[in-house]
Amino acid sequence: MKKRKKSFYLPLAVLIYAVVMGYVMIKRNGVTREFWIMTVVEVVFAGLLYVVLRWQEKRRDRYE
Repeated sequence: MKKRKKSFYLPLAVLIYAVVMGYVMIKRNGVTREFWIMTVVEVVFAGLLYVVLRWQEKRRDRYE
Protein backbone atom coordinates (compact mmCIF):
# COMPACT_ATOMS: atom_id res chain seq x y z
CA MET A 1 0.00 0.00 0.00
CA LYS A 2 1.33 3.42 -0.95
CA LYS A 3 1.92 5.95 1.78
CA ARG A 4 -0.31 8.99 1.36
CA LYS A 5 1.56 12.24 1.33
CA LYS A 6 0.98 15.73 2.67
CA SER A 7 -0.67 16.72 -0.60
CA PHE A 8 -3.56 14.44 0.33
CA TYR A 9 -4.02 15.11 4.05
CA LEU A 10 -3.64 18.88 4.19
CA PRO A 11 -6.35 19.71 1.59
CA LEU A 12 -8.58 17.09 3.23
CA ALA A 13 -8.14 18.85 6.57
CA VAL A 14 -9.08 22.17 4.95
CA LEU A 15 -12.23 20.63 3.46
CA ILE A 16 -13.22 19.12 6.82
CA TYR A 17 -12.69 22.54 8.41
CA ALA A 18 -14.92 24.09 5.74
CA VAL A 19 -17.69 21.57 6.42
CA VAL A 20 -17.56 22.19 10.17
CA MET A 21 -17.54 25.97 9.73
CA GLY A 22 -20.41 25.71 7.25
CA TYR A 23 -22.40 23.67 9.76
CA VAL A 24 -21.79 26.30 12.44
CA MET A 25 -22.85 29.11 10.09
CA ILE A 26 -26.03 27.27 9.09
CA LYS A 27 -26.95 26.70 12.74
CA ARG A 28 -26.47 30.40 13.55
CA ASN A 29 -27.80 32.21 10.49
CA GLY A 30 -29.35 29.73 8.13
CA VAL A 31 -28.12 29.37 4.56
CA THR A 32 -27.02 32.77 3.29
CA ARG A 33 -24.85 34.23 0.57
CA GLU A 34 -22.02 34.36 3.11
CA PHE A 35 -22.20 30.58 3.50
CA TRP A 36 -21.94 29.95 -0.23
CA ILE A 37 -19.07 32.40 -0.68
CA MET A 38 -17.14 30.78 2.17
CA THR A 39 -17.79 27.30 0.78
CA VAL A 40 -16.58 28.20 -2.71
CA VAL A 41 -13.48 29.97 -1.39
CA GLU A 42 -12.57 27.00 0.83
CA VAL A 43 -12.99 24.49 -2.00
CA VAL A 44 -10.88 26.62 -4.35
CA PHE A 45 -8.24 27.02 -1.64
CA ALA A 46 -8.15 23.26 -1.00
CA GLY A 47 -7.81 22.58 -4.73
CA LEU A 48 -4.96 25.06 -5.14
CA LEU A 49 -3.26 23.68 -2.04
CA TYR A 50 -3.48 20.16 -3.47
CA VAL A 51 -2.03 21.24 -6.82
CA VAL A 52 0.85 23.19 -5.27
CA LEU A 53 1.78 20.47 -2.78
CA ARG A 54 1.55 17.77 -5.45
CA TRP A 55 3.80 19.82 -7.75
CA GLN A 56 6.37 20.25 -4.96
CA GLU A 57 6.35 16.53 -4.15
CA LYS A 58 6.83 15.56 -7.80
CA ARG A 59 9.66 18.07 -8.15
CA ARG A 60 11.32 16.79 -4.95
CA ASP A 61 10.98 13.14 -6.08
CA ARG A 62 12.50 13.98 -9.46
CA TYR A 63 15.65 15.44 -7.91
CA GLU A 64 16.18 12.66 -5.35
